[in-house]
Amino acid sequence: MEHFDRYTSLSDERTLELLAYIRSCGGECSTVELRKVVPNYPTLKERLDWMAEDGLIDSSRVYAPVKKTTVSVTDLGRKVISALSFGYGSISMRYADPVMRCLSRGGKVHYADLLKNVSNQRALEKLLSALESDGLITRGVETESYRAKFALATEEGVKVGKGFAKAYRIIRKTA
Repeated sequence: MEHFDRYTSLSDERTLELLAYIRSCGGECSTVELRKVVPNYPTLKERLDWMAEDGLIDSSRVYAPVKKTTVSVTDLGRKVISALSFGYGSISMRYADPVMRCLSRGGKVHYADLLKNVSNQRALEKLLSALESDGLITRGVETESYRAKFALATEEGVKVGKGFAKAYRIIRKTA
């Protein structure tokens, strides 16, 4: 999978759910336990590899008495977790990270600008609908220009977006 510079593992689906689950287990758990979050093992492995690339987690394999892989949050991962808001289902969706960072300034952001961070219009619409349902954004259409759709972060959305921006800076500083 190719990852673009503006993306981190936080941009991928379920990364926040995985971090929250590992945190709830005291900062360490097995991949067997993580299958409760991501049931498909190849998908889970891909997510964990990308999180390890970003320095959020470490994994170790033990062979006594049976093969077991343990995943633990690194110090960098703890810093990232402390910067993020949890409890919103929409922010664990794919592309929530770059979109919320884009909206973190608090002004109107046109769909054309948001599409630079998302693979297609359908994915953007699905994400924005979920973010709006969680009360993190409002959407509208410009009256001055022809049908220019925009999104605007709510006060809570700005906080979430700034958390993503801080987490992004923490990850990029160590990369």
